[in-house]
Amino acid sequence: MAATIISPIVDGAYQSGCHTASVWDNKSKANIPRLMQFMNDFGLITARDPEGKYHAMTDVIHKVLNDITIDDWAIIIGGDSHTRMSKGVAFGADSGTVALALATGEASMPIPQSVKVTFKGEMKNYMDFRDVVHATQSQMLSQFGGDNVFQGRVIEVHIGTLTADQAFTFTDWTAEMKAKASICISEDDTLIESLEIAKGRIQIMIDKGMDNQKQVLQGLIDIAQADTTDTVMAAIVGASGLLPTMAAVKSGKRVLLANKEALVMAGGLFMQAVAASGSVLLPIDSEHNAIFQCLPSDFKNTDKGGVKKLLLSASGGPFRGRTLEQMRAVTPDQACAHPNWSMGRKISVDSATLMNKGLELIEACWLFNVAASQVEVVVHPQSIIHSLVQYIDGSVLAQLGNPDMRTPIAHALAWPSRIESGVADLDLFSIVQLNFEKPDLTSFPCLAVASAAAREGRDAAAILNAANEIAVQAFLDERIGFTQIAEVVSHTLNSLALTEPDSLEAVQESDRRGRAVSSDYITRVQR
Repeated sequence: MAATIISPIVDGAYQSGCHTASVWDNKSKANIPRLMQFMNDFGLITARDPEGKYHAMTDVIHKVLNDITIDDWAIIIGGDSHTRMSKGVAFGADSGTVALALATGEASMPIPQSVKVTFKGEMKNYMDFRDVVHATQSQMLSQFGGDNVFQGRVIEVHIGTLTADQAFTFTDWTAEMKAKASICISEDDTLIESLEIAKGRIQIMIDKGMDNQKQVLQGLIDIAQADTTDTVMAAIVGASGLLPTMAAVKSGKRVLLANKEALVMAGGLFMQAVAASGSVLLPIDSEHNAIFQCLPSDFKNTDKGGVKKLLLSASGGPFRGRTLEQMRAVTPDQACAHPNWSMGRKISVDSATLMNKGLELIEACWLFNVAASQVEVVVHPQSIIHSLVQYIDGSVLAQLGNPDMRTPIAHALAWPSRIESGVADLDLFSIVQLNFEKPDLTSFPCLAVASAAAREGRDAAAILNAANEIAVQAFLDERIGFTQIAEVVSHTLNSLALTEPDSLEAVQESDRRGRAVSSDYITRVQR
């Protein structure tokens, strides 16, 4: 039952007034103020204060505590069926078990089996998450012949974009399905968003005079605002990675950047924030990390170091050498079967269309302060040379290594030093040959479209990224064909007037416009 200590006598605990208030007999009603006073004196926060004044804050009780106080691997024993966990795991128990756990710090409970539930697709605007819950229940009963496979088990929910409020809907359903507990696997940006929600609600409780003499609520705020992190790995895929990565940069963290979209969508604003905060930005993508290693130390001023051109390597993906016509019947599984790298499905599709390389080109322009004309994509199918830097004296520096992401991650973690990465040494004598080709822009138009967006500037890259995310998901859902991805992106860029975003809100608006136009187009052309 590990938790962050927020008071001398209790780690981190709430008692909900919504449960103790719902009584009918007069004797129980009369005892409620005494119970509330006891809990406050003990160091617990209730949904009503000791004087009996009820505040409509019971939702806070269930939703906010665990995001702040609970350790990643904590096991929580509670009598509340609605305990929502974004980390750790909570088990509902009878009141006697809870009392024993509070008194002794120990509790004995069998660990049940788990059932994995994975949500795929995109919720429509008119839907509520409760609709998803009910649909899942119906699918489960249909799939297992009417048997409730959740009963007595832990439900492991894989939908990383659930905020605290949405996850609370799911834990409600957990109790109704007679499950022991549910675990909602959340992405980093979702946890950050939920934490901000939690801080806001706790502050409201403080403002209403609901804190006790132990100042447990203020302790929660202090924990939430504590600056205990010095290095952040930004690896959230897609536009959702922009805000948390920007928050890390603004706080002056050492940021290991694997997310492309933060720079693609808001490169100018992002680099301004880096300069203003003094944040150290280190690239994790194998290509950008390779360029970083081959550049002079002052890579932000490449003209002073004699840099002429950045050569961005590309494997060519699974369809290198195929014509556009040959790729019309490509399936999602075929597109996700990368010959050299093991990646997520979205990134794998981007690699197959070469859109990934187009996004990397845009990212390189911002990272290394160069124009789009100074970045050239080179197809290198062996993925041994991860990228190169060409200098004005005719020299070309390259970074070589086996294709393994542990190498750039270890480099960034230890920089400016070096540490072992666990990657096997490159055996130069076993390499038969190294090939280099120009990219086929006819067969892979996504790269051409991305390069054009890089040259256009303004919010072209943000719109490009938005349209591509929508198109790739539509392809994975088999609503459009592989070759239609570039068609969707081109249509979206041609349909929207470009603007110069001067704030994150403006970037998000460009992202919204791109998604709306591309979604509408897909609805009209989907097969």
